[in-house]
Amino acid sequence: MRTFVFSLIIFVNGFSSWAQFNTAAEAEQLVYTAFYNQENQRVIELGQMAIKKGLTTPDIYYRLGVVFYQMNHFDRASFYLDKAFKTLQKDPLFLEYAYYAHLFAGHTEEAQSLLPTMPKVLRNRIKNEPKFIAQLFLEGGVLHTNEYDKNKDQDLAAGNSIFSTATFYDWVYLSSVGVQLKPSARWTIDGKFTAVKIGSTDRFDYLQPNGPTTNQKVVTDFKNEMPYYQGNVVVSYQKRNWKFQWGGGLYYSTFASYTPVFVPQGLGVNYQILNDVQSEKRIASSLAASKRIGHWIPSVNLAYSTLEQSPSWMGEGAVTWYPNGTNTLFFQGKGGLLHVNNEQRSVCGALVGFKTTSKLWLELFGGGGNHKNFVSSNTMYTYNTPEPIRWYSGINGNYYLDHWILTLSLGCQGREGSRTDFQPVPNQFPFTYQLNEQTFTSTFYSIKTKITWKF
Repeated sequence: MRTFVFSLIIFVNGFSSWAQFNTAAEAEQLVYTAFYNQENQRVIELGQMAIKKGLTTPDIYYRLGVVFYQMNHFDRASFYLDKAFKTLQKDPLFLEYAYYAHLFAGHTEEAQSLLPTMPKVLRNRIKNEPKFIAQLFLEGGVLHTNEYDKNKDQDLAAGNSIFSTATFYDWVYLSSVGVQLKPSARWTIDGKFTAVKIGSTDRFDYLQPNGPTTNQKVVTDFKNEMPYYQGNVVVSYQKRNWKFQWGGGLYYSTFASYTPVFVPQGLGVNYQILNDVQSEKRIASSLAASKRIGHWIPSVNLAYSTLEQSPSWMGEGAVTWYPNGTNTLFFQGKGGLLHVNNEQRSVCGALVGFKTTSKLWLELFGGGGNHKNFVSSNTMYTYNTPEPIRWYSGINGNYYLDHWILTLSLGCQGREGSRTDFQPVPNQFPFTYQLNEQTFTSTFYSIKTKITWKF
């Protein structure tokens, strides 16, 4: 009994002796002693107590980082090692711990950003310098809707409308090729070229005179298949937990233009529809910045484009959260605002990604708002559509092999189309009319596949 009591007193007194400190130097010495004795739990307790008291030093953060690294808690290790970086960045052993902590935590870009600060001998030992051509990818997909079938039997020229017109989009075929270059550990260049073919139907319903006082209903459909091309470049600079990006895009599209001509005839109106094929070039540019703060990555993206007749400005903010510090589980929420002329368009979206097996990751995503011509993700992916995308949702599956990533994406969108009614103005001569816009909604379904080759 005496032995037990005596041992308990020794333990309590010992705990008090190493847990009590009033200066950062005392805390650093106690942490070092526990670290030297390989008492990892004491290192953690002492280090966290020093942090609470505001008595930390770079050496304390370093010891905490190494202890968590040895316990395979790589995210927490990278967090504490980052705290000591400014003071210990010339220490090769510290840099090696910081590099592998980030690498094993899934922070590949942060790890590679440390390479320029390392001595040449250490870089040669790591032998993980990024290759100039980091990866290539091919992508293909189709977007399909029943917009035309849903509306083809409806009487567009209803009520007192004498003439109505609407464009129904039938399908979109797309193919892309892209490359990622790594000129250095901190710089990344992403390039992408996309070729698209868009199928649509321009429909005209009108009442054509077939006698002095009678008219007949005439329906005319014009089928269109128009090409569209898009090229994008995104340049990224990574410095530790900061990432800065500049994006630029060039968009070339062709489209069919139909112009109705009204010719009064007797008590009615005769119609002619003039058609022409036109093309246009548009540009977009953006700046973005993000910073990893523990398990959080807030980001902001500002963009300018000429995708519409008037220049437009966009701002987008997003926050990504990694609950366990790695990309095995993450959540992202974002919101944006587009300003063109005096119109404001707002958008929002969310995404959750998680690891299901050692090789399969899934992502669920969705959003709402008005994504018409909204520039997102640094112009690499742009909602350059003539119709508002009111909502979207889908799922991505990514299967990882040694040097390959296979991706399958399924999605759907709710788009808003419109028709234009030409309504005669009563008791007006010569013949005049007023325009009335009517909207309708359609669901688009998409499937895309992507193959990425990592060098």
